[in-house]
Amino acid sequence: MFLLDTHVFWWLLAEPERLSASHAVILDQAEAEGSPLQISCYSLWELGQMAARGRILPPEPLHLWLPSIDQDPDIVVHPLTGAVAADAVQLSDRFPKDPGDRIIAATARVHGLTLLTADWAIRKSDEVPVA
Repeated sequence: MFLLDTHVFWWLLAEPERLSASHAVILDQAEAEGSPLQISCYSLWELGQMAARGRILPPEPLHLWLPSIDQDPDIVVHPLTGAVAADAVQLSDRFPKDPGDRIIAATARVHGLTLLTADWAIRKSDEVPVA
């Protein structure tokens, strides 16, 4: 099972050509198996920020789009829990300092998921299983 980071989730939704070949295969297999997409709640905030700054163009206004993701039965949005918060602050100095990256990685770790990310700093940290 996999947790998609914010960029991988956005690329899947709107720019699938940007997905790596391995991520595309993983996501195709998950879809064929009927596995839901899984993201951190923090990704919703990051998507909102990206849209507000003009970096992405959501398919509908944010006040409609973000709740629709949260309510989609094919998407699991993991909340920020005490366990996730505690794990995020325990990541080592090898892990990127960005709080969002830490929350997303901790979400994957707490739920026993492999993180799908293209972020090289996260990948090389060896702090979270990645694909």
